[in-house]
This record gives sequence, structure tokens and C-alpha cells, in this order.
Amino acid sequence: MKNLCILLGIIGGLAMAGGVSAQTAATNNPSGASTIPLKAPHSNRITLSTVAGKVRVLNSKGLILETNYAYTAPIQISDLSGQELHALLETKTAYAALTAFGPVNERTTQSVVIENQLRQIWLQGKSLSDKIQTRLELLDALRNYNAILAYLPGYVNVANQNAYVAGVADNRLAWRLANDSQWKSRGIQRIASAKSTAYAADYQSTAANQQVSNYLNQCAAISAQVAVYGITIPAVPPLSPVPPLSMKTEIDAERMAN
Repeated sequence: MKNLCILLGIIGGLAMAGGVSAQTAATNNPSGASTIPLKAPHSNRITLSTVAGKVRVLNSKGLILETNYAYTAPIQISDLSGQELHALLETKTAYAALTAFGPVNERTTQSVVIENQLRQIWLQGKSLSDKIQTRLELLDALRNYNAILAYLPGYVNVANQNAYVAGVADNRLAWRLANDSQWKSRGIQRIASAKSTAYAADYQSTAANQQVSNYLNQCAAISAQVAVYGITIPAVPPLSPVPPLSMKTEIDAERMAN
């Protein structure tokens, strides 16, 4: 369990380090390209060939509209026409989903590296549908990665606490076995009670360790998923969260080209 204690310290330290913004990253253009003077959309209204309404959700699972006080089933990005996709870029929610990740005023030097890679992925997309879907899938993966890191230290703490309790219970059981066996029925009862406590504590400790391992495996899987696109995030400890990202340049260029 010493490794888990060390892991907690590493995660906590790097989380603090990752939150330090670099002045150059916060003041420079996100992708190093010239800024396009285009205002962000302010409306969520959109009219598709099959339905009209307000954009409420846009993620890798699809587009959800609010219409007549009800929500549509997720609409797949691949089912939208080129005209509808461009109309989607002119909605407030969709624009925000594609251009911002976290509080952009807290961007770091690492932000610029990831932003540039995301821009290249966008520019290399085969179609606007492919560009949007890939961007949403990558951002959802990065968001999930950060979510895991946010509550992983808590699970590490639980695992450490359970390991301590299990150790105490195991030691008590060992003492009972060594000292109570001669007390016949009373000793047998004490040993049985100690065994029950030790088994329960060991089970909880094992379960907590497994939970931490599962989350670490998820981090590794997400790291491998985005690595296919040239985006590098830690797969194993020491772990650090993905920094905030601003990705307006390529989206505004797409809007201007329409």
C-alpha cells in the first residue's frame, strides 16, 4: 500500500502544478495562427430538415434539441447535411462545445501543444461531419480523463485507510490465534470473531485497491485512445490533468469559409 500513498502525493502535486498558467499561453493566439475577427454565436436556434428547436446538448453521442418543451433523441452528426452542420456551428452551445475545454483563462504551455495538434486533426478531417465528430470524441475522452483524476485521490485515500484497518485486524487475529487457543470455548469465540473482522477488512481493502486499479486502467485506455491522434497525456503515474484548451481559430475559419 506504500505505492498508493506515493501515488496520492504525486497526483496531488501534479494537479497543483498543472493549474499554473503560463503567461505566454494565456496571451498568445491558441494555435499560433492569425486571429479571425468573428463574433461567437449568441443563439441556439437551429432548423434541420426533420426538426427545429434549440441546441441543448452536443457531444460525441449526438445532438439533442429542445422543441415544444421536449427533448429529441440524440441526432447523429453523420445524419446532418453540410448546410445543417454549418448552421450547427452558428449556435452558441455547439460553438462552445467545439472551441473550449475548461476555463480558457487558465491555459498553460501544454495547452498550446494540444491545441495545435487538435487544429491539425481538424484540418486533416475528410469532411465537416468527420471533423466535428472526431473533435467531440477527443474532447469527451479528455473530459473523462480529468474526471477520473479529480476523484482518484479520494479512492486512493479510501484504499490506504482500508489497508490500515485490514492490517490491524490481521494482527489482532494473529494475536488471538497465538494466545487464545488455550481458553477453549471462550478462546474459540474470540478467534472466530477476530477471523470475521479480519476477513471483512481484507475484503474491503482488496475491493478498494481494485477500484483504484480500474481507474488507473481507464486512464491508460484514454491515453492510448488519444495517442492515435498524436495527443500525449500520461498513461501511468505520475498523472496530471489535461489543461484548459481554446480552439476557436479553426472553427471560425470554417464559419468564414461557408
